[in-house]
Amino acid sequence: ETAERNFEGDFNLTAPGWQLGKGGEVQIPVACGEAVDLAALQATFRFDPEKMNFLGATAAGLEGLGAENFGEPASGHLTFSWHQADGQPLEAGTTLFYLQFQLLENTSVAEAMTLNSLFTPAIAYKNGGIPLNVRWRIHDAPPVPVDAASFFTLEQNRPNPFSHETS
Repeated sequence: ETAERNFEGDFNLTAPGWQLGKGGEVQIPVACGEAVDLAALQATFRFDPEKMNFLGATAAGLEGLGAENFGEPASGHLTFSWHQADGQPLEAGTTLFYLQFQLLENTSVAEAMTLNSLFTPAIAYKNGGIPLNVRWRIHDAPPVPVDAASFFTLEQNRPNPFSHETS
């Protein structure tokens, strides 16, 4: 029998809706959807093991996050649990961590990943013990550029603040 929880709102975990190509590796940023003073967060990610192979997780915006916060209890499932006794203020859009996968088939983040409570209940707590329902949201985002140089150009600086002439 499971205890019923009364949530006092939602906490959105967000990820970009990238298209993913077979044969490569990708680091998917998982971010918070809104500003919050977060004290705890846990959930189970489900991914398609025929399309992606989990390689690891990298810490980003959550203090004290490490490999010990993640587990793989079954094929295609990734558990996550983190807490900070004093809470941690987070801005909307803060990347919390990156999930790294080897891509076995062409897919997308939306097709290959979901969030559930199968092994670890999906719940977050604001500082002060206020429970929040955790939701998974995929958002539109441009793909990560392979060649960033194609997006930037170096132009002549006119007027040049150091000289009256430019060459």
